[in-house]
Amino acid sequence: MQNRSDGNTLREKLERDEFLIAVGTHDPLTAILIEEAGFDMVVVGGYSASASILGKPDIDLLGFDSMLARLQAVASVTNLPIYADGETGFGNVTNVMRTVEEYEKAGAACIQLEDQIMPKRCGHMAGKQVISRNEWLAKLKAALHARNEMLIVARTDAGEAISFEEAITRGKAAVDFGADIIFIEALRSEEQMEQVNREISVPTVVNMIEGGKTPLVPHIRLKELGFSIVIHPCIVTYCIARQVKDFLFELKRAGDSMPLIDQLMLFDEFNELVGLSKIRTLEDEIMGSS
Repeated sequence: MQNRSDGNTLREKLERDEFLIAVGTHDPLTAILIEEAGFDMVVVGGYSASASILGKPDIDLLGFDSMLARLQAVASVTNLPIYADGETGFGNVTNVMRTVEEYEKAGAACIQLEDQIMPKRCGHMAGKQVISRNEWLAKLKAALHARNEMLIVARTDAGEAISFEEAITRGKAAVDFGADIIFIEALRSEEQMEQVNREISVPTVVNMIEGGKTPLVPHIRLKELGFSIVIHPCIVTYCIARQVKDFLFELKRAGDSMPLIDQLMLFDEFNELVGLSKIRTLEDEIMGSS
């Protein structure tokens, strides 16, 4: 999409102290719906990509090429700024630089890079381990060297793997290295949320995983606590899993689709959603001018 918001636009929003709500996409189709609903950003995350591409959990089963392809597919259908999950950078500092370059080329407004040991796992799963502080900072330095305008989100999982105090220390160190946004994963209380925003001097991210380790807090309160971005990276995937499962059991019991029609987006409405009429109009214009 030619008009999608870039890193500089995102930076300007953060400098104006805008509070941004970012919703995770399960696939390109749901990215269209997220934009249509009026949210501020779309998240392309490993959790939903693993679910939609592989039907597997977020335990580092997707590689760089798969995540880049998903990012490119989402970028092709939305003008929203994209919050992109760069995982661990997919390797050492050289891999990090390539990841940053390719993600920015694909259209990400910001990239999240974390400090877990590979193979990593979802930040709300048990058993996480992190690399040394210096190794993570070297990866962030590589990312900052490689980026042009895209913002760097420094995510640390040290709060669970080591201690909350170490996570704060890593967040501060990432700020000193030049990270644009800090994300301390799996916060356990509003008290920890307050401390993060008291001690971190740049914009911060909070992760709302429904059923995860961080308590769910209303957006208005998260803004009061000082966060700049709230992400709901898995909510659409959870909704799809629950709604489709229930619907299919209803369909099996009903014996045909007629009793369930009011639960569906039907043929014409769906085709409009995915842009069929625009494509047909463009085809007619091209064919008529030839």
